[in-house]
Amino acid sequence: MTKKVIVLLLFLLLVAGLAVWFYLKSETYKLYREAEKLYEEKKYYEAYDKVLKSLSYYKFNKKSLVLKAKLYKIIKSENDYKKALKLFKEARKSFFEEDYETAKNYIVTSYELLINIPPDVPVKPEADKLLKQVSLEMSKYENIIPEKYIRKALTLSAKGDYIGAYEYLERLGVENEKIKKLKMDFAYKIGNERYTFVMSHKGSRDKTYINDAIYWLSKIDKLHPKYMEAQKELKVLKSLLSNTNMEAK
Repeated sequence: MTKKVIVLLLFLLLVAGLAVWFYLKSETYKLYREAEKLYEEKKYYEAYDKVLKSLSYYKFNKKSLVLKAKLYKIIKSENDYKKALKLFKEARKSFFEEDYETAKNYIVTSYELLINIPPDVPVKPEADKLLKQVSLEMSKYENIIPEKYIRKALTLSAKGDYIGAYEYLERLGVENEKIKKLKMDFAYKIGNERYTFVMSHKGSRDKTYINDAIYWLSKIDKLHPKYMEAQKELKVLKSLLSNTNMEAK
């Protein structure tokens, strides 16, 4: 193959390469302009699809990259707003159905989505209106839900289900003085029952039963009316546990 032929082939390859490059550049900017027009018409989802096609021709198209970021923020914010609205409605439904734990989780998630919506997106005014409603609902839940939980826990304890009552209050996730005392009331009831069982059944004096009683009685603090009784029972149980450990050796 002569030098002239090689040079000609290289030239043709260069021309072909440039032709492809110019084609890709022209397509990417053509699609960018279409995406920009759709953006101006507030057709954000269509614009986003178009700008992605633009970048598929030339991924370093700066204008397309800037527009893509802007559109992504708008679309994400709209989706977050829609999710927040749905969760707000679901929270109210769950609250009405007395599923307070679900209601609380839904309303908190809705709030978190809304406060993270940036100020420079079209959906912001609607998001702010919804945020006010969500905030009011949260305040209502903070005042009402603890009392609802307390009533349910007292119903369980009245049936003798002190563990169920204690665990139900644990699920609330907040602890004021009233709830704290109630939990200790239930803990003492459970611990005292375990203590009585251990003391009246010699065969039950193994680590499992004793540790269980100790676990519950240890939850009673100095401000609780049953603190002294709990301490006396704990002293006996810890002595039994020590003896059990020595016998095991």
